[in-house]
Amino acid sequence: MNRRIRLILVLGGLLMAGICVRLVHLQLLQGAVYARAAFNEHFRLVNRQPRRGSILDREGRILAVSLASDSVYADPKIVRNPDEVSQQLSEILSIPVETFAKPLAQKNRRFCWLARNITPSQSEALHRLKLHGVFFRKESQRFYPAGPDTAGLIGITTIDGEGIEGIERTHDRSLKGTPGMELIAHDAFARPYQGSALILHDSEQGSDVQITIDLALQHFAAEALRRAVESEQASWGAAVILNPKSGDILAMASEPSYEPNTFESTSVEQRRNHCVMDLVEPGSTFKAITFAIALANRLVSPEDTIDCQGGSLWIGNAHFEDWKKFSILPVRDVLVFSSNVGTIHIAHRVGGLQLSEFARQLGFGQDVPVDIPGTQSGFIRGGPKWSQTATASLSIGYGVSTTALQMATAYGIFANGGYRISPRLVLNEPRPASERIIEENAAGTLRSLLHEVVSRGTGHLADPVYYTAGGKTGTSRRYDPARGGYQEGAITCLFAGFAPADNPQIALCIIVDNPKHGIWASQVAAPVFKEIVDRSLIYLGIPSDKGVAV
Repeated sequence: MNRRIRLILVLGGLLMAGICVRLVHLQLLQGAVYARAAFNEHFRLVNRQPRRGSILDREGRILAVSLASDSVYADPKIVRNPDEVSQQLSEILSIPVETFAKPLAQKNRRFCWLARNITPSQSEALHRLKLHGVFFRKESQRFYPAGPDTAGLIGITTIDGEGIEGIERTHDRSLKGTPGMELIAHDAFARPYQGSALILHDSEQGSDVQITIDLALQHFAAEALRRAVESEQASWGAAVILNPKSGDILAMASEPSYEPNTFESTSVEQRRNHCVMDLVEPGSTFKAITFAIALANRLVSPEDTIDCQGGSLWIGNAHFEDWKKFSILPVRDVLVFSSNVGTIHIAHRVGGLQLSEFARQLGFGQDVPVDIPGTQSGFIRGGPKWSQTATASLSIGYGVSTTALQMATAYGIFANGGYRISPRLVLNEPRPASERIIEENAAGTLRSLLHEVVSRGTGHLADPVYYTAGGKTGTSRRYDPARGGYQEGAITCLFAGFAPADNPQIALCIIVDNPKHGIWASQVAAPVFKEIVDRSLIYLGIPSDKGVAV
């Protein structure tokens, strides 16, 4: 009997020792593992996404804003009938059944997105079904009230709120804010307990970005440009309006545009901002630069005469022609009627080196201080040695490439009396100190000559109804980098200018690339300038300087 008792006690002791060892193993060695599993079974950490900052125009009007919307997700492990649930989701969300069937059938998964940023009616319909294992999360959806008018400039975000184009991209860090974190308790079926969320650290909302664009002027520019590009079946168009005194960019329209609120099917090429990303040879719009340096250096005066040689000039093997057989012209008419031969003779007095250095002071071939993805600085030939042919080509806008923004900036300098301006896109950014780069009398004379271009010269189709204006047409051959030469019969049409002529409030550049019908910038780009000027200055409250009732 005593032996049996001892045996039982020994076996019981061994059993208890085993249990103790197992408890020590579970609690001390694997305790953290089981505690983590228990925690994960009843709690989960969820990011608290901050509200993305809005993008506003100069008057505080909304250009981009984040709105709350429902997104739908599932816990496949607890979805009871994946095929039936997939069918119900498909009917309400108008998404193929196959999109849901496969992820919902994977019972080893605990999370999968079903649809992001659904409509209020879709959300209401799904809530009524009370599908087991299907849940909702509040997210932000980006909305662009101006649609295609501002799309090329403002850009877009991904569905997760990351800026990938335009201002949304360049100012992504300040716009997106800082995410927070919260702890949520839920039952065995992953359903959150009401009011159980514990905020571990709150999110910091993104900062708003206010830009210099005026939404009304942006609409005027986009609408006029859109009609021109469509009617001409052009490859693309660009329109820039800026304040010639401050450098503030008031409008930057790019066509063809796209609908930023449903951009998923668009390509990167469709989302291109042609105002800063596309380079063109400016053609005769560059003649104003040639005249500016010649007038500033007192190499010519408006009443001097130039022999245009019947509109034909050979320099070595290079042949330069005018659109009309001009003979003797006063200097002012060389610009007013856009004589290539006359302009070349003036440029040879200046010299290629001096002309190129002056163009750089105006911003050609220089980095543009505007933070937009893909902004080009352009090209202008350099070096100390200039042949007569190279000088001739530059003086009439070849051998130099520019963007619409750079050309608008140069004409802004002509408009403001000769002071350097730096284009600005964000309102709170500091402006650099102004510096005179064109002598005052020369700037005034040039402005007067450019007014004559519009009032009686090649730019007469740009003459606004209610306001005087100055500017210059430019029709250039279209260069094809892929072929390394000019495209036969293809052109680019430009018009750059300012208004009103005596006290300019706006400076503009219009580009219409590869039009299929018009053959001169006076036909294609000048009318766009005319419409934008009239509508913009009326909106800005500028009195008519033509004595015409507005």
